[in-house]
Amino acid sequence: MEKKTAPTFIPQYAQDFKCVGSRCADTCCAGWQVSLDKTTYKRYKSLVMGGGVGEIRSKIKPVSHNERHDANYGVIVMDARGRCSFLAEDSLCKLQRAFGPSILSPTCANYPRVNKRLDGMAQRSLTPACPEAARLMFQDESAMSLSIGSVDVKDLSVDVALDPKKISSEAAQRIRFKIIDIIRDSAYPLWQRLGVVSLVCALLDELSSRDSFDLFAEKLESGFVFDSFLSVTSGYPAAPDVQAEVFGSLFGFKSINWGSLSFYQKDALKEVGDVFGAAAKAAQPSEYIAGVYRSGVQALRRFFATSDHLMTNYVNSLMMDTLFPWQPAEDSCQERMYKLVCRIGVLRFILALKAEGRGDDFCQEDFVSAVVAFTRFYEHNREYKALIDQVFVGIRNSVKASPRAVIGLMRDDFE
Repeated sequence: MEKKTAPTFIPQYAQDFKCVGSRCADTCCAGWQVSLDKTTYKRYKSLVMGGGVGEIRSKIKPVSHNERHDANYGVIVMDARGRCSFLAEDSLCKLQRAFGPSILSPTCANYPRVNKRLDGMAQRSLTPACPEAARLMFQDESAMSLSIGSVDVKDLSVDVALDPKKISSEAAQRIRFKIIDIIRDSAYPLWQRLGVVSLVCALLDELSSRDSFDLFAEKLESGFVFDSFLSVTSGYPAAPDVQAEVFGSLFGFKSINWGSLSFYQKDALKEVGDVFGAAAKAAQPSEYIAGVYRSGVQALRRFFATSDHLMTNYVNSLMMDTLFPWQPAEDSCQERMYKLVCRIGVLRFILALKAEGRGDDFCQEDFVSAVVAFTRFYEHNREYKALIDQVFVGIRNSVKASPRAVIGLMRDDFE
C-alpha cells in the first residue's frame, strides 16, 4: 500500500537529529510512562525473548478501561529505578537489539519527534526533553530555519481542522507565521515581542468572520499592528515580585520526587535546590527567593546580551509545537498565550536561580540542561502539566488577566 504523506515544515535542527543512543547525557527511556498502541501491545504479548513469553508479558500492562483506546492501549512497566524494563545497562533497548527497529512502538520509534498538522500543512519538531534535540535546537540562530519536506500521516500526533466558515486555512497560517516572525525579531527585547503577541492574541479573540481574519492578516503582515503595539508595551511596568511569586510557586519544588530524577536532572537543578534549601532557613522565605530571582534575572540579561537566540529559539519551538495560536482548539487565543507565558516564566525562574548560583560560570550548557530538566517535568508528569496549563485561571482571578498583566510577568528590564 502506498504511503500517504503530508507537506511539512521542518526546522533545520529537526533535519539534523539522530539519536546518539548510549552516548546520550540522559536516557529518554526513564521517568515517564511509555504508552503502547493496541497493535504493539498485542504483538509484544506474543513475543518470546530470553526467559520465554512471560519475560515480555510481565513488563507490559493494559491501561484502565476508561482511558483505553487504540492509540493508548497499554504501557511499559517501569523498573524500581523508574527506567523502562526493556532498557539494558548500556542504555540501549533490549527489544530493538533482539528484533530490530521495526519492533518499536510508534511512541518509541518517533520520540523525540513531534508531528502535527493544521488544516493540511504539517510540521515536524523535536521535544527539548531530549538532550540531543535540545543541543541542536540551541546550537545557533539558524537552527529554527524552515524548509519543506513530508511526513507520513500515520505519524501525526495532532491533526487540527479549523472552522472554514470562520477562518480560512490561508489566513490562519499567515497569522501564525507572522507571530513567529515577531518572536524571531531580535531587534527588540523578548519580553516586548511577547507583549506584542499578547496584544495580538487579545485582538484575535474579538474576530469572528473570514473577512475580519483576512483583513487582520493583511494588517499584521504590513507591520501596522506591530508598530502600534510596540508603543503600548513600553507603558506597562515590570512586576518582578509577582514574577517570583507566581513562577516560583509554579515550579512546584516541594512536590517533585527528587529520588525519581536522573543524575542529569539533579545536576541541572542543583542551584535551584540550594536556593530553596536556604530559603527554608530564612526569616522570610518568599522574600529570600524573590531577591535571588531578581539578581539572577539581571545575570541572565547579561548572558543573553550575546546569546539572544537561546530563548528566542525556545519560544519559537513552543509556538511551532503547539500550532500557536490555534491549538488546543478548546482555548481562546489569549488563554493559549497565558499558558505559553507560564511555561516561559517558569523556565526563566529556574534559569535565574541557576545563573545566580553559577555566577560568571553560567554558560550555554547550563541553559540547555535546565531546559531539558524542566521540559521533562512538563511533558512527563500529567499533574504538573495541568498545573502549568491551568494557572491562567489563577492569574485572571488575582490580577485581572490582561495583556498588561502578561507583560508585567515577562518584562525583565528591572533593577
